[in-house]
Amino acid sequence: ENIAVYDSFYNSLKDKYSKNISFLNTHLSQLYKYHSKDISTLNTIVSVSDSILDLIDTNEILSHFGISNINSSDTSFTELRANMTKNKTILINTLFTKCNALILLQKYNSDPIIDDNNNNNNNNNNNNENDEDTDVNNTDNNDTDVNNTDNNDTDDTNKTDNNDNVNDNNTIKGDSLSETFNKLLLFVNPEKESKYAALAVDIYESQNLFGKALQLLNKHLSSTDGQVAFSKTLFDKRKALYKTLNWDFIYSNESNNSLINFPSSYRQF
Repeated sequence: ENIAVYDSFYNSLKDKYSKNISFLNTHLSQLYKYHSKDISTLNTIVSVSDSILDLIDTNEILSHFGISNINSSDTSFTELRANMTKNKTILINTLFTKCNALILLQKYNSDPIIDDNNNNNNNNNNNNENDEDTDVNNTDNNDTDVNNTDNNDTDDTNKTDNNDNVNDNNTIKGDSLSETFNKLLLFVNPEKESKYAALAVDIYESQNLFGKALQLLNKHLSSTDGQVAFSKTLFDKRKALYKTLNWDFIYSNESNNSLINFPSSYRQF
């Protein structure tokens, strides 16, 4: 938990094990478990995640687990399956951790990025507007127009290059939040696992897909016989979503239901 001591230990080993998936996975888990509240550490978490993802062939894992004809007596295949299972577990954990880190970075960001493509389009539109303003202001000076045109071309080139190397938090290279989440969905099902449902809800809300988020929450919080499934994390997320949507009456009822459904979470108990 002492970050200085841990950093010293990690730095003494990182050069030797920089391509070791298990080592990097342990480092990632420690960073996220103890130091995910700091924005600079979140940047590191995403960077370490990308290092792990570069070492794991996602398509190879998908192909391997698509094999239906398995010979349990084949030692070489058994060893391969064990290694693939290990890498699959690390891959899922890495994708999940990176998604959560990117969401936290969005929350720290004063101007959260909802969609990469829309953001790039907005940047291009802003650049076009700036170019038009420059042309209007400099109509009477041909020499200035030429210079401004050259400068605008240089600025546009630099901005294009920069946009190619950023993702949801505008600073980190690698896949965006939506791309990382889509890869995670190749291996997990948020409709069946509450752990991934909570992540999916956060992502849907960041994309303003409130109906989709609410639908997933309701699916988890209600069983086929109509009884409430006691998942406080998802229950609280649904309550917060009602507040976001300004559904005050439902939010009030949900708050009152918290006392009934989760009495042990209150101090008097």
